[in-house]
Amino acid sequence: MKKIKLICCLGILLSSGLVAQIADTPPMGWMSWNQFEGDISEKILMEIADAMVESGLAEAGYTLISIDDHWEGGRSEEGFLYPDPEK
Repeated sequence: MKKIKLICCLGILLSSGLVAQIADTPPMGWMSWNQFEGDISEKILMEIADAMVESGLAEAGYTLISIDDHWEGGRSEEGFLYPDPEK
């Protein structure tokens, strides 16, 4: 009886879309901190994105660019981070 209930629950979860899909690959990309630490800018990020496309990495699945830290200009009165307008 427990097996039947388990199978029914699994069937409901699968048919409802509540079970997360498993990706074919892990997230693949580039993170700014490893190379530039806090010395990051829009120009650098655009150059990295262009290099990922030109080298074929984007086509191979490397589609993420993460701006790790030092992009923020401060916090709003509500406590939310906002971008540094010069970066």
